[in-house]
Amino acid sequence: MEPLTVGYLALGVMTLLMLIGVPVGFALLITSLAGYSILVGLGTGISMVSMIAYVSLVKYELTVVPLFIIMGHFAHFAGFANDLFRTTQKWLGHYPGGVVQATVAGAAAFGAASGSGIASCTVVGTVTIPEMNRLGVHRGLALGTVALAGTIATMIPPSIPMVIYGIITGQSIGLLLIAGIVPGLVITLVYMATVYIKVKLDPSLCPRIERTSWPERLRAIKDVWGIALLAAVVMGGIYTGWFTPTEAGAVGAFAAFVLALAMRRIERHALRRMLVEAARTTGMIYFVVAAAFVFAGFLALTRVPDHISTVLTGLEVDRYVILLGIILFYIVMGCFIDVLPGAVITLPILFPAVASLGFDPIWFGVLIVFLMEYGMVTPPFGMNLFVLKGIVPEAPLSEIIRGVTPFLLAGLLILVLLVAFPQLSLWLPSMMR
Repeated sequence: MEPLTVGYLALGVMTLLMLIGVPVGFALLITSLAGYSILVGLGTGISMVSMIAYVSLVKYELTVVPLFIIMGHFAHFAGFANDLFRTTQKWLGHYPGGVVQATVAGAAAFGAASGSGIASCTVVGTVTIPEMNRLGVHRGLALGTVALAGTIATMIPPSIPMVIYGIITGQSIGLLLIAGIVPGLVITLVYMATVYIKVKLDPSLCPRIERTSWPERLRAIKDVWGIALLAAVVMGGIYTGWFTPTEAGAVGAFAAFVLALAMRRIERHALRRMLVEAARTTGMIYFVVAAAFVFAGFLALTRVPDHISTVLTGLEVDRYVILLGIILFYIVMGCFIDVLPGAVITLPILFPAVASLGFDPIWFGVLIVFLMEYGMVTPPFGMNLFVLKGIVPEAPLSEIIRGVTPFLLAGLLILVLLVAFPQLSLWLPSMMR
């Protein structure tokens, strides 16, 4: 059987395995081992699978993942999310939808210490939804806002999806992390504007709270010094070149631990639980990444990526038409599976074509990470929809989806901005080169 035929058959088998509920990592490994066995024999196939998996996991760049995860856990246990919400509420609460806008702004700021959209959604939802309910915010608006605001953490550094994209495509992780800052701010402003317009049209969705005095607002800033210091250390260190991303992760994790101790906000039993959870999350990510590299090595052997790249670049259409097709592909995929594993699977196939078409790989990384964000909230199987269902079990899933819908439309506007203005993603990285 021709290697190319084996490659396409393997893609079909892998998709089928995922559709029947086989975990992504196992689906990739099973398919890869079967494919290698057909092409080079079972014994050689087992050797290649084990060798590629080992080599992929000893990459220096991958050590940043557990460090970012631990930093986010320390920031959570230090109560930074609570501090951020209280402070932003005092600054924004008197505006139309101000309490909800404060949730978006606080989530964006918390994203500077949490590289996981699901973890950020869980923390932000647990902190803010009870308070928004108490203040009379419409539950659908509160749920929809938290679902989208939680995803901002995947764009603003430290961003685990950015790290994984950089490892898979061979791009500079430092440039990718810095590239997410301006788009992250744009995303935050667009979601805040969405809340403002929605509440302006229907003020009953979110009652205004009493305007906080300027002295009280200024005093509230001292409550967020911890997260501000953490963000400055991590992002400033990477931008100035003082730290590599891995060193920034280590410094950030240590700084978050020291801050949590200094604020007397961490206990021994909580520390043990946090480290176990961080290890569990890291193990899951490492397993998927290793399986993805094994699968990518198998596909390279079959020359499927080269064939797809040749086909796409040979199409007699504008390259932006092909880009639109890729965007739609990821949006549809996000409706049915977690887009992070989906991107891990598809990037080795699609990235060569994107590079051949002349698109900047750093800009494309920002675009892919935003599509990962978007896929976390697209019905019917967006992960954050189920996270919120767990936080507010009495809320029907249909209500959560209705709350998310206006922000999904705003997300399409963000996609247009990212594609139309690449400098939103490339300006800060260009200052580092």
